[in-house]
Amino acid sequence: MAFPTDEELARVRKLLENVEGSRVVGEEGTKIEKFKFEICQTILKFFIKSEMSQKEFSLLLSIDEALVSKLINCKIEVFSTERLLKYLEIVEPDYKVSLESSLGKKQRLP
Repeated sequence: MAFPTDEELARVRKLLENVEGSRVVGEEGTKIEKFKFEICQTILKFFIKSEMSQKEFSLLLSIDEALVSKLINCKIEVFSTERLLKYLEIVEPDYKVSLESSLGKKQRLP
């Protein structure tokens, strides 16, 4: 496969210039941001595997499609941790949360 022409690259850049991408939390993220991002990723994996439309997924979660878009694009700043856990419970009813203290002991929460 040949590398795209300059014209093709310009066309694609023009199409994507106003598109907002998915959020990524890097090493600089706080522990809460990383936790929320992990929850979003789990929900996203469910969404992809389910092959539901955004409309169907919005009905499952009882939220509007705009929020589904923010959820699957990991816009974690829009959601509280509690709200994300509520959505996680819908798609993964038997989820488990583990905490590890600075003492190195893992604790499992219900």
